[in-house]
Amino acid sequence: MSAPLQARFFKAMGSPCEFKMRTDDAHHFEQMAMTVQEEVLRLERKYSRYLDDSVLSRINQAAETCEWIAVDEETRALLAYADVAWKQSDGCFDITSGVLRHLWDFKSKRLPNPADVSSLLERIGWQNVELREDALRFLRSGMELDFGGIVKEYAVDRVVGKISVVSDCSFLISLGGDLAVKNGRDDPRGLPWKIGVTDPSRKHGAIASIDLNEGAVCSSGDYERCFVIDGVRYSHLLDPRTGYPAKGPQSVSIKADTCLVAGTLATIAMLMPSSDAIDWLNGQQLAYVLIDERGQISTSSKSITVADSD
Repeated sequence: MSAPLQARFFKAMGSPCEFKMRTDDAHHFEQMAMTVQEEVLRLERKYSRYLDDSVLSRINQAAETCEWIAVDEETRALLAYADVAWKQSDGCFDITSGVLRHLWDFKSKRLPNPADVSSLLERIGWQNVELREDALRFLRSGMELDFGGIVKEYAVDRVVGKISVVSDCSFLISLGGDLAVKNGRDDPRGLPWKIGVTDPSRKHGAIASIDLNEGAVCSSGDYERCFVIDGVRYSHLLDPRTGYPAKGPQSVSIKADTCLVAGTLATIAMLMPSSDAIDWLNGQQLAYVLIDERGQISTSSKSITVADSD
């Protein structure tokens, strides 16, 4: 008989989070759930742009003077990852592009002044950040970093690593929909976890599902925050090279070994025209579900099963 599935729900990083584990040991589950929450909250405190004393805020404060600021080993590793992602995406993935949020207000649904966008572009560009082994500095004043595109995914991977060394139970961790599964579902029928892919036209329904026994799935989409003016759809996914919303897919979901890689690739694909994104994703040899601007679904059959939810 299979052990029961226990769940803990909490909120962190501005998102609903959940931890599920298949175990009949209530004490063990409580210990693991506490470990999960402590690690996620640690990373939220460390890299939140809303906390003045966070590591990220201190880095951004140093941008005003362009002086070197020391970084710890964990932060240095994330910066090194961002550097690789920027290079491999031809500048699509750029953690200096968060300053664009000062101009684009998706609640008011108003377009920014083009002159303001052009001016702000001078403060964007990963090539204007210099890294050393234990420090970094900005080459232009007024720049800032935003870990919004990597910290949740990194947190998922950290949780998987911490839980895996102390438990062999099957578990799932999801932070705002960025999720990973370890040790299968341990279902008596041998069934995998089924990960729903949101239908952009309905938002609350699934247009497809992904079978997942091991690994991570991340989704990126513009259906939560976008607006239409004169028939033009403006996504909250902003292209750091232009300062304007990307004209790409409505959503992309990717399966990979780690959540950080899945999330990064999903973001990069969202910043490409749909046809280019499909070609690029096929070249990555990873399983994906892409929904283009017309609502058409493209999928990869590699390593996972994608099926219509109805």
